[in-house]
Amino acid sequence: MAKILSAVLPPITTRDEALSAVKMAGLPVFLIGMGTFFLGFFQLLEVSRHSGSAMVGALLQMALGAALVLVSFRLRKGHPGFALLAFILTAANFSVGVLFPPASLGPLWVFTLIIQTVMVLLTLNGLRAWLWLRRTNGNGAA
Repeated sequence: MAKILSAVLPPITTRDEALSAVKMAGLPVFLIGMGTFFLGFFQLLEVSRHSGSAMVGALLQMALGAALVLVSFRLRKGHPGFALLAFILTAANFSVGVLFPPASLGPLWVFTLIIQTVMVLLTLNGLRAWLWLRRTNGNGAA
């Protein structure tokens, strides 16, 4: 198991590797954010015809998606301080997807689970890079 994780999450030894990992973590956060935003948007269109009380959930989902997109822009710009927030939000999104799988996807749910797992691992690598930068004061010296 450790060899698999070391292949997926390579060691971070330099500042350039750490900043690259942080920037790379911004891509899955952006994709998750856009997906969450548009999912909330389409749910808002659907619930607006049926009930007003379900609109709050759709609006919150759109707000979460917008927040993830904004965090992803900061990560892609090279600001490692947002890596912790990005990991928390993507892990929460992953957990909700596992605990409450969408019935509309049917057997394709496993495919989306695999994609989300890869995205969480990339975000985890950004978190590792942020921790490395904090531990070494950003210059590689402990």
